[in-house]
Amino acid sequence: MCALLPLSVLYLYHFVPSLYAYPGLAAVVALVSIALMFMVAKRRRTRCICRTLLLFALYLLLASAGGSIEPAWAFEEDRIVALDGVLMEDSTLSRSENQVIRLRVTSCYTRDGDEGEARGIASALIKIPEPLYASTPVHLEGSFSSPSTLFIAEDTTLLEMKRFALLRRRLIAALDGRLLSLLGEGTTHSLAKMLLLGQSDSEGFLLKDLAVLSGCAHTLALSGMHLSFFLSISTLLLSLLVGRRWGKRVALVPPTLFVLLAGPKPSLVRALLFRFAILLPIGSTAASNGAFALQLLLFPEVLSSLSALYSWAAFSALLFSSKLPRFPLRTTALAIAATAPASLAYSGSWNAIGLLLSTPVTLLIALAMALSLVVVAGGSLCAPLLVWTTKALLSLLGWGASHTLEFGLVGYLCYLLILLTVVVSIGYAESIGKRRRRHSYEMGVRIRLSEGDQHPLGGARLCDDEEVWTELSALNPHEGEDRLPALAGSGAAGP
Repeated sequence: MCALLPLSVLYLYHFVPSLYAYPGLAAVVALVSIALMFMVAKRRRTRCICRTLLLFALYLLLASAGGSIEPAWAFEEDRIVALDGVLMEDSTLSRSENQVIRLRVTSCYTRDGDEGEARGIASALIKIPEPLYASTPVHLEGSFSSPSTLFIAEDTTLLEMKRFALLRRRLIAALDGRLLSLLGEGTTHSLAKMLLLGQSDSEGFLLKDLAVLSGCAHTLALSGMHLSFFLSISTLLLSLLVGRRWGKRVALVPPTLFVLLAGPKPSLVRALLFRFAILLPIGSTAASNGAFALQLLLFPEVLSSLSALYSWAAFSALLFSSKLPRFPLRTTALAIAATAPASLAYSGSWNAIGLLLSTPVTLLIALAMALSLVVVAGGSLCAPLLVWTTKALLSLLGWGASHTLEFGLVGYLCYLLILLTVVVSIGYAESIGKRRRRHSYEMGVRIRLSEGDQHPLGGARLCDDEEVWTELSALNPHEGEDRLPALAGSGAAGP
């Protein structure tokens, strides 16, 4: 159950954010729990106390992260006309061809020219066609929209362009230009750009819409699947050069460079931190929880990120499914069960057709990513195959979009009940099968021993059932003293 810790923590923050606002009460609960362990749990006292302290430390980290991302202003929102802040991640393109950004605000201004302090993370809509990159400081002029806390910027000023952000922009522009020259305008170029660079354009909304309607939106977003693709290639190549032992460690360099190029997307950071943590002599569950705590420490904004919620929910379900009995579509079924509550909370329904389409869509996405990398590296020889793969992907997503299976809360509860019944039934059947095989093995051993040690004339033999006993030697036997066991009923030494 520890594998579901990140999932539980993020869902509690999204549904009950005020739960992390009571560190004093949490300290009292932790102290009472430790006192009870001293009184009751005598055998595993140390382990239980360590786990309680770790949970309390995680709670303090969550409380600190939640306090740092909650926006707070020196003035009322309707009086604020300008903001200063730094982008936390790359901007994303909206359907109106504007950019949506998330920035850590530092100051705010009013119409009267008053300047005040601001803190936390705010979302803004800026009217520029070109994307902005993480760590870029900006000055926005506009106002908050009345029904939400989204800041609508009429004018955007870049205060400074960091060297690393400038280098990323040049590299992404060069790679995008090469893809465009080899593939041309169209859906194929949009898919390759989305998978390799983490950037999207207006033509990519067709793919996104079909993926959302077919319940496979997670396959298009850069995530651990894409990072695992680069890691597999680098591990294979570097193992041939430096050996298998060092190849696994050096192979993390290309995925790290890929994350630096694509930007600090929550799912990519999660996957990279887990890959580093799994190198330590700890289990996968401990590595997952450690990566989650480190990501919260370095990037506290993931606590309120919807993409981070989907990413950690699916990954936690993946780890948890490895501890359950095997059955068809086990991983996909658990991933849907883990991500469906987020879809219910933010869209009102969840789509079950993804249970059938996730596996073939994932295979096509992996093939498209490999072909896109080959096209960038080697030219247009694989471009026709990439075009065919894109068409097959569009056809499959189009079929899923036209055969949606959307359900509400009642449908989700029924799905959980069916899934729980399947897991318990298969687990019970496996336990019965193991018990019968163990019993059959033990009976076979007993039969072979009893038959194999019978003397043909009926005399006593060594290891004969219920007829073997041993004389204890003296407490301090002299060297060379005979220690062979005496046999029951014969008085003679053993053979």
